Amino acid sequence: MRNKKTILVIMAIVSFGVFKLYAEDLENGHWSKWEQLSTGGGGRSHEITISKYNDEIVYLGADVGGIYISKDGGKTWRASNCGLRNYYVWRIVEHPTNPKIVFLGSEGGVYKTIDGGENWEWLREGFPPIERYNYSAPISALAIDIHNPDTIYAGIGRERYYNTWEILGKGDIYKSIDGGKSWRNLNGKGEAGIEGMICDLAIDPRNNGRIIAATTKGIYISDNNGEKWKLSSKGLPHLFTSHLAMSFTNPDIIYVTLFTQPEGEKGWAGGVYKTVNGGKEWISVNTGIPIGGEDKYRPNPFLPVVGTIQKIIVCPSNSDIVWVTNVTFDSSKSGIY
Repeated sequence: MRNKKTILVIMAIVSFGVFKLYAEDLENGHWSKWEQLSTGGGGRSHEITISKYNDEIVYLGADVGGIYISKDGGKTWRASNCGLRNYYVWRIVEHPTNPKIVFLGSEGGVYKTIDGGENWEWLREGFPPIERYNYSAPISALAIDIHNPDTIYAGIGRERYYNTWEILGKGDIYKSIDGGKSWRNLNGKGEAGIEGMICDLAIDPRNNGRIIAATTKGIYISDNNGEKWKLSSKGLPHLFTSHLAMSFTNPDIIYVTLFTQPEGEKGWAGGVYKTVNGGKEWISVNTGIPIGGEDKYRPNPFLPVVGTIQKIIVCPSNSDIVWVTNVTFDSSKSGIY
């Protein structure tokens, strides 16, 4: 039996590697060492989810390998892609009450399993028609209502092709109220809609009508189940946001990561920002995080922004403890902060 002091298991994805850490006596900063894991597959890994029902069960999403599952805490892995038509997996979300149900967001749309990942069903009803030479419903964000798990939100985006973000599915958020069987596009565009591509979604656990969206055009908030949206980006240095992390103990505390603007525009503006009033105002919390760098470390000099500070999580018991990944070609600055 695992030591009772172990209160958190962290798994981190760093480009082509997966690492695991047990946190013991978290409040006093007692940690064990990182352990590198191997899935046995190729390509890059983008998303990792540890089951809240059993922390030995881990789901890993890759860019060419689809979904990998471990049932022994990451010691061994197997690909579990039966039913998948697209192997680029960007989001993995577990059902809040049923351990056998998991949803995937891929470039080809939303998938659902009802048997713990053995088989996947493609959920396309209500999304744009399938196109022969393009992805018409690339899913970059998923969120499930914990109070009504049949309600699911899916955001359209395509992280690895920035130059198409302003063309495909701009600002579209889809909603299902029947567990993913059918979907409806919520975004009305204009004043009541969202103008940017969707990067991440979060639902306020106290008020399931309140939805927060991180987009390429700022933070948007809806207070009526996604029917209308308002921009809420006061304090942010620019609007190209990436990932959200909402506090479990106080949902008014939200963290967001921003893509970093290159030198020559606004310097290296970006990193991590925080709100303590539900998104009304945002403040920088970047002390100690190297959000900038030399221009030679930009992966593509033609991109308008650099996505170095990306994934972020908040400690379940203390909203002041936060982890964030820094992925850059400068190895002296890459890592977890």
